[in-house]
Amino acid sequence: LSVSSSDPTSLSYDEGDALTLTCQASSNTIQHTHLSVAWYLRKDGEDAARPIISLDRFFTLIPGPGFEQRYVEGAVRLDKLGEATYTLNMAQLELSDQGQIFCGAEEWIQDPDRSWYMMTRKDAKESTLTVKAREVSETS
Repeated sequence: LSVSSSDPTSLSYDEGDALTLTCQASSNTIQHTHLSVAWYLRKDGEDAARPIISLDRFFTLIPGPGFEQRYVEGAVRLDKLGEATYTLNMAQLELSDQGQIFCGAEEWIQDPDRSWYMMTRKDAKESTLTVKAREVSETS
């Protein structure tokens, strides 16, 4: 399993800006396996990263907790381009999107008894995402 990202390690955006990140994930095993790919956000001060959106081993898109409404609105997307490229698209960044953002992949295999087992998991390098508040101008 190989997972990589060519995105910069430091990203700075304004609230409301659009964000697109790219991840490469591929399997190089001769066995018939399925990949799952997800984009994660680890907020400052939190130990565990939470999924923003994932594509599971059955090719189902699943929005992460707190991202469901934005997914329904089309403001958070995960797109697969070609064989191994996965993009995260966030139409309007929110202040709460700030933190460490990265993609990860898991390789799954199905046993003859039809149960699934995760063979391996790898994460790409993290990017630090800073989201700056928009200046609100007062109009009288």
